[in-house]
Amino acid sequence: MLRMKTFKKFGITKDPFSGDVVKADDVYLTDDTRFAAEYLMQAARAGGMVALVGESGSGKTTIRRYAVDRMAAEERKVRVVAPPVRGQDAAYYRHYLRRHYQRLLHRIPPARP
Repeated sequence: MLRMKTFKKFGITKDPFSGDVVKADDVYLTDDTRFAAEYLMQAARAGGMVALVGESGSGKTTIRRYAVDRMAAEERKVRVVAPPVRGQDAAYYRHYLRRHYQRLLHRIPPARP
């Protein structure tokens, strides 16, 4: 059980170890993860593309889900390209993303003034 001092220090309002994460508000974000999620949302709003990379267990999926949930709450559409994880090296993922990025570019209608 967490002490009140811990709740205050991290600015949390409920025990993060009870229940499941079912909505964006259930996710505790550090300053770094908050920055990454905000960066993803800003890029999506601008029609940009971001590659979120990191070590296994570093929070990539959590950040992506949080950002996508927030965008859905704003009734914005987001396309997520998530390559299958097969223990491949960085060159494989660069090739995968380059190929899919080209496909996406051809599907995006021209910007309206």
